[in-house]
Amino acid sequence: MNWDLDAAMGTQLYTTNTINNLPSDYLRTRVVDGKDDIFYTINGVPYPLIQITLAEYDWLVQTPGFQSYPQFYATNLSVSPAQILLWPPPSGQYPVTHRYQKQMSDIVTPETSASVPWFLNTQILIRWTAGLLMGLTGDQRQAEYMGDDEERYPLGALSLLKKYLRNVSDREGAVKTVGLDRRRFGRNFDRLKNTKNIGW
Repeated sequence: MNWDLDAAMGTQLYTTNTINNLPSDYLRTRVVDGKDDIFYTINGVPYPLIQITLAEYDWLVQTPGFQSYPQFYATNLSVSPAQILLWPPPSGQYPVTHRYQKQMSDIVTPETSASVPWFLNTQILIRWTAGLLMGLTGDQRQAEYMGDDEERYPLGALSLLKKYLRNVSDREGAVKTVGLDRRRFGRNFDRLKNTKNIGW
């Protein structure tokens, strides 16, 4: 729910329609280096989609016959199945790649966790469960089992989770960049200053 683990990533492939259904295990669109991991391709050239809220989507022009290359998407999770809406409405059928975080099923029994090992560090789960039980019984060792202070509680569940999350994606050698809001800055030519005088 809180962390984007690679083991809980899903990929959906579809073609551009104004409305597409999302997978039943959809939690949220994956974000990598500040950009949503969703794009469509035209002749091998990728075009990213930018997320907007459903309220913003409702205020966009929806005139019949109006079609272009999609720039934005919104998700509607209030319907079943959940939907993804593209704007402007697509002018053709283009392949979309959409990577998302899955809503993983609960681990109910040890047999379930052995057959579906989506969380790959069971030591954290064991210490977290023990710490939660200690909280219910008033056991004074709860801080030791749940602690996030890596010096005081190096084996605390949250300390182990911090170490795990630092290394789980193996992106330490990747360059980090800061980007501008792609809804306000980007490739839209209508925002360019007119430098030519038309009509002579």
